[in-house]
Amino acid sequence: MTVVLALMVIYIHVASRAVGGYDKASFVYGFVFITQKLCAFAVYGFIFLSPAKYFAAPRADSFRYGSFILKRVRKIALPYILWVFIYYIFFIWQGYFHFSVPELIKYLLTGELVAHLYFVVIIIQFYLLMPLWRWLAGLKTAPLAAITAVSFVITVISQVCFPGFAYSDRIFTSYLFFWLLGILCGSRYEAFVSFIKRRRFLLIIGSVIVAAHIILSYLSSRGSIRYPHGNVWQLVCVTALIMLAFYFCVSIKPEKIPFWGLLQRISDSSFYIYLSHVLLIFIIDKYTPGFTITQNLSLRLILTFTVPTALSISYTALKKKIQGRIQRA
Repeated sequence: MTVVLALMVIYIHVASRAVGGYDKASFVYGFVFITQKLCAFAVYGFIFLSPAKYFAAPRADSFRYGSFILKRVRKIALPYILWVFIYYIFFIWQGYFHFSVPELIKYLLTGELVAHLYFVVIIIQFYLLMPLWRWLAGLKTAPLAAITAVSFVITVISQVCFPGFAYSDRIFTSYLFFWLLGILCGSRYEAFVSFIKRRRFLLIIGSVIVAAHIILSYLSSRGSIRYPHGNVWQLVCVTALIMLAFYFCVSIKPEKIPFWGLLQRISDSSFYIYLSHVLLIFIIDKYTPGFTITQNLSLRLILTFTVPTALSISYTALKKKIQGRIQRA
């Protein structure tokens, strides 16, 4: 599922120019719009997966907050800081702005330098509150499920009811429901998987809602209809899509999936792929100003799906090899 979400994030950014550039009456616009909408749950899916994997993994009872945070700083914060610097230097080189320490600090804290970096700002907020999440995970199933349900209202309010707040998409309460859903999944993993598999009618209902939402959103984007409360329905559809993806990923046995070893390597490198892929899109756009939208989209698809993935896998493999030698020494 990590690999699926990583590839979806790449596709969302690759197809961004096409959505805004094609004639809205054309077939290709409809295709790109619909496929992008189907991938739009990717970041929410990562927020769901993070606590799901953490609480599903066997671990010792002892929890040291300091060690936990230091590990996240090393694995998450430091690569993020490095890539903020890389993007910042690239933009200075392109002449978009001049170097400014206060501006750079603001970009580090808000993640607004490049659109996709906001995810790291959100996930770090959740990590800082890990003692609270561990306490919630220790509750009985019924209270935890009730709190998770209530958190959906908090998520809707945080995302929809403060349109004038510029950073509403960077505050953890705007994603609280998906994080708590991940806690519910991870802390009761076998029961959660069993529930999803036994309640497939809910997935069918979710699929119908997703299809209706995408059709209405598409017609609204063309100006054919008004679609009020689309933001709220978007959150409902995101939930349905996460559960659909989760269902299919846990239903297929690893030995039946082709290139399983490659998928594992992509999964191990997914964070680096996430951080780096947008830089290649900027470079492609810089050197292909005369390309048509279709030519640009084709080049984006081919290069952005392959180059950052290959480089990230190579970096991860090299890092593991060096760490292994250090440990043996």
